[in-house]
Amino acid sequence: MAIVDSPTTTQNTALFNILFIIHTSIYLNENLYEQMLSIFNNARRTSAWNKHKLGDVLIFFDNLRKPLSSIQREKMAHIYPYYGAASIVDYVEDYLFDGTYILISEDGANVIDSFGHPLTQYTYGKFWVNNHAHIVKGSNGYSEALVYAMLGTLNMQSIVTGAAQPKINQANLRNFEAVLPESEEAQVLSELLNPMLQQMLHHNQENEKLSELRDILLPQLMSGALDVSAIDL
Repeated sequence: MAIVDSPTTTQNTALFNILFIIHTSIYLNENLYEQMLSIFNNARRTSAWNKHKLGDVLIFFDNLRKPLSSIQREKMAHIYPYYGAASIVDYVEDYLFDGTYILISEDGANVIDSFGHPLTQYTYGKFWVNNHAHIVKGSNGYSEALVYAMLGTLNMQSIVTGAAQPKINQANLRNFEAVLPESEEAQVLSELLNPMLQQMLHHNQENEKLSELRDILLPQLMSGALDVSAIDL
């Protein structure tokens, strides 16, 4: 006689699989990002690059930013991500941008990591941004994937201002000089890095869907409706 899993066992297995896939995707994205940094650094070591200002390779969209107060957001349907300096801080009912952009922390508790690299986020789809993050895309052969990798290798400690509240203002960011590839090599690097960023975006999109399922199952787990004693985490 065939053995049929009870609904509880099936849900337990589904929850375990969801959590496993989410954590695996996060790990894969971290690995992809490290590969992107390695590709950029290796190219810099083996090529004759010149110094350029970041304003030569970045297009800024800061003028389109629009902060929303918590009171305004409370009255809205939670549909589209609302980005702050270093993360999604809420969801709102409308959007300002649609597509892939790179956000660079402008001010907040931290604007650089322990290595001096700016705090960045890559975005996709429809979203809103407050006034605590610079919004950029690449130019002159620089794709968003190349910009994301490039920023992860630059020490910007020298342009951070403010003691109580660290800040990287747009003028200093535009004028920051770094050894960078010319447009022709930037295009080659972009074509190499673009599929890697696309894979990261794909993982994020899948995780969003899986997180919705997780949030349906977890309340049942917390209430005791799901028995996960048989799952070895």
